[in-house]
Amino acid sequence: MEYLDEVLHDHSFNIQLKSQQKECLAHLLNGTNVFAMLPTGFGKSLIYTLFPLIQKKMTGSRKTSLVVSPLRALMIDQVIRLEKHDVKAAYMTKDTPPGMME
Repeated sequence: MEYLDEVLHDHSFNIQLKSQQKECLAHLLNGTNVFAMLPTGFGKSLIYTLFPLIQKKMTGSRKTSLVVSPLRALMIDQVIRLEKHDVKAAYMTKDTPPGMME
């Protein structure tokens, strides 16, 4: 997959992606929506972390991943992790003011 190794190196990911992660990324990069139902601890967050980074490398502009989670703590943790890799991130809850959702 073009740009994957470069993105992994540039953002200090010292990992080997699993075939399912690569498959999800390939579908996303081809413009297909993906629903990845994988076990806890499998590395789903790598998929939506790497996708906008690869897209940025390909096009030169920032891209967005939308992640839906029922747990506020998980959302906060993921936003922190994404921002560490130069991915603009935010989360919304029922308490988020309407003006902030636009």
